[in-house]
Amino acid sequence: MYSDSRAPVGTLEYIRRNRGVNACKRRFQEIIGKQKEAAPRLLNDEGLRFATLFSLKPQIEESGLKDGLSEKNRAALQICDKVLEEKKALPGGGISYTDENVHAAFLWIFQTGAENDGLSDDYDEILDLSASVLTRRYRETSILPGLAALIFRRNRKKGYLHDLIWAFFQSHDPNALRYLAPYLRSANARDRELAHLLLHLPDIGADSRRWETQYRKFMKWLQDNSPYLYFTGESLQSSNQPEICGLDREAKYLCKQISPRKRTPVDPLTSQEKESLSCFAQAEESEQTVLSDYSKALHASNPESWNRWIHLPVEEQLRLAKNGTGRRLV
Repeated sequence: MYSDSRAPVGTLEYIRRNRGVNACKRRFQEIIGKQKEAAPRLLNDEGLRFATLFSLKPQIEESGLKDGLSEKNRAALQICDKVLEEKKALPGGGISYTDENVHAAFLWIFQTGAENDGLSDDYDEILDLSASVLTRRYRETSILPGLAALIFRRNRKKGYLHDLIWAFFQSHDPNALRYLAPYLRSANARDRELAHLLLHLPDIGADSRRWETQYRKFMKWLQDNSPYLYFTGESLQSSNQPEICGLDREAKYLCKQISPRKRTPVDPLTSQEKESLSCFAQAEESEQTVLSDYSKALHASNPESWNRWIHLPVEEQLRLAKNGTGRRLV
């Protein structure tokens, strides 16, 4: 992540951040007029961020400076053109996604550009689509903390969220939920409202002590259940109260990790496991919850006892689970 906020005095990055976009444009125009050969070097400076390149894009193109740019910067400008040409769609023809420079450009756009969200509608469009490409095509989980922060910052400003939220969950990573959970205990009411919506949790009122309790319970639940979580396909586009992530009780009952993207076992089921699931399916939904919760706890505390318990008839499993005696099986 590009987290250093400092920039050497006199650079284009410094001027934009400290004196504003218009001052940066004026200075760049002076450089083009007096020392055009130096302009590409200034644009290729490692400290330059996407907001500065984007702001100077019209002058770069008008002055014919593209050929002197680094491969990453050229790719970034190409991405800008394609996104703005194909509004609200993942950029298509002309973008070589297998090119490492393109991947690096998408990453650079988002990581250095997110802090300037709101620069313009076009700028935000590029940020949103870049996030979508990174999570959907490149499965780039490194952006998830920054993407979560951007979602909540924009929410406070009552900005457009759907594309960013869609991009976030396209990661299909259950651990991504931990970046949303801290907002359950935020002092900002809009943060809590959005966190409740995305995590499919009830609003628990204005008592900050309850916020902390809810946060801790959720984090414990996530730790216990993350191997058995899957993404449902629901979104804010399809529901006002989407359950974006679900718990597969069958997987938890077998203590068998699943693919959160496909909801299929990471390792194929054995014939014995299939038979166990067939019996499990005959239990009531509330009973399945008891069985799966107990199975997970027993497997963690006493694998040998769990191996004996899982082969018992479901009625006996349920009796032992309700009595809490399964841990003493030998």
